[in-house]
Amino acid sequence: MSTPLLARIVKFAAAFVGLWMLVGMRATGPATAAPAVNDTAACLRVGEALNRQAERLQRQTRVQISREFTRVAANLEDYCNDKDFEKARLSIDWMETCLNNFTKPYRLGYCSRGKAYFCAIDPNSDGCKG
Repeated sequence: MSTPLLARIVKFAAAFVGLWMLVGMRATGPATAAPAVNDTAACLRVGEALNRQAERLQRQTRVQISREFTRVAANLEDYCNDKDFEKARLSIDWMETCLNNFTKPYRLGYCSRGKAYFCAIDPNSDGCKG
């Protein structure tokens, strides 16, 4: 096999694998189920991972990260540092839902100020009741 042909095959295979990974990520969503965090370090790591996913999605899709996502992420860091892991779990759930639906229209409310958002930023709000 000639070197130029081999180089083209390798380039094609790399492109195919990259496309396959991108399609797989969109099919399953970028985030996994919210882990049960029970210590500050693990909680902060989850928050950092979610922020990295949001930044990666923003670069790939050129869709801006919502202000709501940024606010929930900031609150998550506070909840982790305060060892309030139930509030942290609510924030993680909201962030994952937002990331799993990142490319869907904003008006659908996955990354906006809906009931789950207000629950994530203030678990004592009406968004958490009922």
